[in-house]
Amino acid sequence: MRVLEEDLNAVSHSISTEEKEFYKDGVILITGCAGAIGYEFLHYLIHYAGAKRIIGIDNCCLGYPNWMKRLVETGQLEFYHRDISVMDLDEIMDAEEVTHIFHMASLASPVAYRENPLLTMDANVEGCRNLLEYYKNKKLKTFCYFSSSEIYGSPEDAQIPTSEEQWGRVNCVGPRACYDEAKRYSETLCQVFAKKYNVPCVILRPFNIFGPGMKLNDGRMPTDCARAVVLNKDIPVYSDGTPTRTFCYMSDAITWILKAAARGTFDVFNIGMDSPELTMLGYAKMCALIGQKSFGYEGKVEFQVSEDQDFLTDNPRRRCPDLSYSQKKLGFHPQLSTEEGIYRFLTFLTEYREQLEEEGTW
Repeated sequence: MRVLEEDLNAVSHSISTEEKEFYKDGVILITGCAGAIGYEFLHYLIHYAGAKRIIGIDNCCLGYPNWMKRLVETGQLEFYHRDISVMDLDEIMDAEEVTHIFHMASLASPVAYRENPLLTMDANVEGCRNLLEYYKNKKLKTFCYFSSSEIYGSPEDAQIPTSEEQWGRVNCVGPRACYDEAKRYSETLCQVFAKKYNVPCVILRPFNIFGPGMKLNDGRMPTDCARAVVLNKDIPVYSDGTPTRTFCYMSDAITWILKAAARGTFDVFNIGMDSPELTMLGYAKMCALIGQKSFGYEGKVEFQVSEDQDFLTDNPRRRCPDLSYSQKKLGFHPQLSTEEGIYRFLTFLTEYREQLEEEGTW
């Protein structure tokens, strides 16, 4: 796939020789590998990392994608169809050999985690605790935990852009709390195990990542827009269109991840894109315009009411990261603009629609 190959090549060119050496000959364990980030991340590790082994764990609650089945069948991925919150890690062959851990397991779409709050909490909290307890006295090079910008809740305007020093403003009994609070608690677990057992925990707080690998029915804005353009249907906006977000394309997110994890010492990083801060209506119109110019799109942007009664409850009005600390420590800034990312995502979907439908990324 041309877009995937170009994305992976771009990531490789953004990673330093020292950072590449950090992963070479490693035994890399990824939980939540069947998720949105897993698609490009696994392909990068398989084709570029030079790892000794790559191990994936996922309960596949949203399906077992065909692209991952192919990686397993070709022997490129050791896969365990398990729930990390209760899995006996001794099931993994030579589990003590693991050197790098990326704990990504969690439902990430607000629609999905509101429907499955306990599953969401368990994957984050119990899954994180399970891994940390097992590996606390092992010789890990990195333990990378995927938190979320959701831990900041709904920041005040004075806290935008939001730095890692902000503590967050979260409703702990709202419909989004299962995700927000699970991420916050798991961050605390990482901090405690880093301090008490010297586990090399690195915490990532991603801000609105999009691109190849996302399922188009997951209910997030980038996928709602992309699906509408590809199917030539009206683009739905399920709010008044004024909430704002920044959007980071997948290949830049993968670069952030690899650079941050290679620090191998306790730290917390915002990752994402810091501009432009777009309204939901503005993002939808951008997708429509790109669709019209390059993909023959004939639909329009349309305000609609979500069937999910809690869709707008506690929905942050603004979200934009302060990336100054991440840029200083990691020496990276996203390479692709939001417009370029949307174009690449739509290209990926339109050129490989039939194959993607078969592979389960549709």
